[in-house]
Amino acid sequence: MADRVKELLGRVQEWWNKFTSKQKTIIVGSAAAVVLAFVILMTVLSQTKYTLLKNCESTKEASEITGLLDASNVTYQVSDDGLRIEVDEEQISTANLLLGANGYASAEWGIDNVTDGGFSTTESDKQKRYKKYNWIHAYPNACCEVIALYYGEGDYAKTLHIVTMCGIDADCNAGMIMPILAIQKGMGI
Repeated sequence: MADRVKELLGRVQEWWNKFTSKQKTIIVGSAAAVVLAFVILMTVLSQTKYTLLKNCESTKEASEITGLLDASNVTYQVSDDGLRIEVDEEQISTANLLLGANGYASAEWGIDNVTDGGFSTTESDKQKRYKKYNWIHAYPNACCEVIALYYGEGDYAKTLHIVTMCGIDADCNAGMIMPILAIQKGMGI
């Protein structure tokens, strides 16, 4: 066995010696670059990915929550101001259940969470969203028009009623879809 190892080392040394010093430098540099890239890749891929658990109102609340997370061995990190708590994304469900069991709401519910529900949004929710996102834009108007055309089922009065009930920019929406409906159905109103 020792003879085979010596023979193998001799072959490797013979192979290595056939290169010039410039070629050896390139080979060593390339190998070092590959190893370094592999180490960096493994470091980046093995980092814990964190997701928001809660934006706390006070550091007292944050301290109570981190105490609960510590007691349950949940991996977390806290922002510099001590109010934003993020947990390992693989443990988010455990952390949410833990907070719920102890009377804390987890990630904040904002207007985006509320209005993403579709037809169940209230007028108050819509008004809050209008302040943040001005609804007099092409995409929301187009959505209202598509809804009215679909659910209006080709009936002029029903389509006009639906589009005007969709919301704020009703005059433009009605002005856009009624000619479309007239083109589709003809002018026999």
